[in-house]
Amino acid sequence: MAYKQTTETLKYSYRTLLTLADEVWGHNFLLRCIPFDCPFQRPIEGRTAVIPYCETTVSKDAFGNTIMTGYISGNHDAFMFESSGTIEIGEHITVEPLNGLYLFPTQLTTASPDMIAIAEKVKSSTTSPREWVIALSNILQENLAYTPGTTNVQTTASEAFAQHQGVCQDFAHIAISLCRRAGIAARYVNGFMLGEGATHAWIEYFDHGVWRAFDPTNNREVDCTYIKIAQGRDFDDCSTNRGRFCGNTIQNTRVSLSVKKIRNIDY
Repeated sequence: MAYKQTTETLKYSYRTLLTLADEVWGHNFLLRCIPFDCPFQRPIEGRTAVIPYCETTVSKDAFGNTIMTGYISGNHDAFMFESSGTIEIGEHITVEPLNGLYLFPTQLTTASPDMIAIAEKVKSSTTSPREWVIALSNILQENLAYTPGTTNVQTTASEAFAQHQGVCQDFAHIAISLCRRAGIAARYVNGFMLGEGATHAWIEYFDHGVWRAFDPTNNREVDCTYIKIAQGRDFDDCSTNRGRFCGNTIQNTRVSLSVKKIRNIDY
């Protein structure tokens, strides 16, 4: 029987608008909003824009993520960046050597004693990394509620686990923390999902020479309706927007995202 692989062609449009109560200046920024460059993602066409306009530089960071950097010298009370395009997505599997960096905890992914107990229990009842991740995700569904507004980007895995609620970032951090505790290399992924909304987070785990993707928030393996944007040890390595400016102000962020299917190909 011939192997059948499905790919999806997706059209995406992502925008972040930062509005400021007072003008700022001397604004340095670093953006991760361009799809990750890897074998299962083939960009067909893409566009990016930054307002106020400035010269930007596109390069790679230490984790292989595409980053866009720039500097706005003049006064401004709003900052917007957008990324849109069309991309073909296949099965989220990456064949590459293990980077031992993804075996060690970070400040955001350090396990608490209660989390360690779960890791040891799940590890004793599974025989493969895939079985482990699925069993772990089932437990997280029973112990964590998806509750927006209860955590922020600085919330650690242990803090979110202790309060039994959080968002996709927290589900990913907890899953990564427990995978690493069990000796399974795992990394954080930031990206887009099919539909309308905002960015999403999931994990990749190392399984006998390949990286596989799993979404612990939705308790499912990642398929070709997910667009990978960035990977790293945790959220800090994958944030969409990092910047620093001069001025004292209150800021408000509005994010919009749309991902639609164009066609799918079976072969």
